[in-house]
Amino acid sequence: MLNFYLHRNNHHIRRLSRRGAAAVGLGLLAVFVYAGVDAVRNNFNFLQIFVRFLILLAGYKAFDIICLDWWLITKSHFFQKVFPETEGCEGYRQFGFNRKTQLKRVIAIPVLSLIIAGVLALIF
Repeated sequence: MLNFYLHRNNHHIRRLSRRGAAAVGLGLLAVFVYAGVDAVRNNFNFLQIFVRFLILLAGYKAFDIICLDWWLITKSHFFQKVFPETEGCEGYRQFGFNRKTQLKRVIAIPVLSLIIAGVLALIF
């Protein structure tokens, strides 16, 4: 029954998924802006701001790898139901399909945290 509904209403689901992704993106942006504003209000020093953004970014990346990449794509088969034309794609069977991209982003987390902390500590 679910597969019939998903195939019949695929364009509605795609529109909802785009809206959901936009809402999540705006929510993440709001969290990062609030974290920066709060750090400035509370007179955080460079190290405190760095640790705050390091924890935020690393937590987000851990959620992305565990919940989205591993569970949602490889275990739940959600996208094959919503987008049946992608059935059989290599990424659905292989967890490490984007390992290089994820590794670059994991390495970028401390660098980005340093940049944010430096900007906030210098400007404010």
